[in-house]
Amino acid sequence: SMSETFDVELTKNVQGLGITIAGYIGDKKLEPSGIFVKSITKSSAVEHDGRIQIGDQIIAVDGTNLQGFTNQQAVEVLRHTGQTVLLTLMRRGETSV
Repeated sequence: SMSETFDVELTKNVQGLGITIAGYIGDKKLEPSGIFVKSITKSSAVEHDGRIQIGDQIIAVDGTNLQGFTNQQAVEVLRHTGQTVLLTLMRRGETSV
């Protein structure tokens, strides 16, 4: 299956970015580990923008690579961003059989 990486630049609104994230550590080589978008807040910057989907992996925030970060560390990075945030995400493509 194809994985594509893409950048999304967002300006926060009253909701902030409007995502909740989940850190996931895979214990098998096949399982992905990293920080994933768990939910998207209604009327948030992310929802209005429309490009980010639940299940997308957040690879980097403003150029800070989140590889190996815990959920809490990733939350801290996201909380300390400015009004405009550049997210680098990865989406795993559909696998057809």
